[in-house]
Amino acid sequence: QARAPYPAGVPVCGTVQHADGTVVPRAALTLIDIAGQQIGRGASGEDGRYALSTPGTGSYVLIAAAGGHQPQAVSVTVGERPVELDVVLGGAGRLAGAVCTADGTPVRDATVTLTNVHGEVVASTRSGREGGYVITELVAGEYTLAASAPAFRPAALPVSVQASRETRQ
Repeated sequence: QARAPYPAGVPVCGTVQHADGTVVPRAALTLIDIAGQQIGRGASGEDGRYALSTPGTGSYVLIAAAGGHQPQAVSVTVGERPVELDVVLGGAGRLAGAVCTADGTPVRDATVTLTNVHGEVVASTRSGREGGYVITELVAGEYTLAASAPAFRPAALPVSVQASRETRQ
């Protein structure tokens, strides 16, 4: 018995999950062709499952992203049959520390700014009463951390943020 072709092309479906197998709900999924054109988009359900339609056979790239996670891009080749493709997202990092003077005195209400390697501001916050700050949902990589406050000389230093970890600075 012949099967009817899929009306919207061949589906790509699977689960968005962490490395330990737990699911990632509400992840944004985008399917692009080799020219970078968007073919489809959707989101994973509460169970981490997703399904996107393709126009037919060919090579595509599936991009998955979710808050608090490293985004992921995966190549997918679609033939005549549905493709089952699970996507693993790594956790994003966080940066925490305290703004202090040279003698260790906390500086409250200091402006704490994080820039990427291109000099673009990624995040900005203020230090608390004890000089503490936390910046969350950072993609792993190299950054410059700067702190400034009235009556103090500004300071900057390089920091390396790792995925799924807290970096203390």
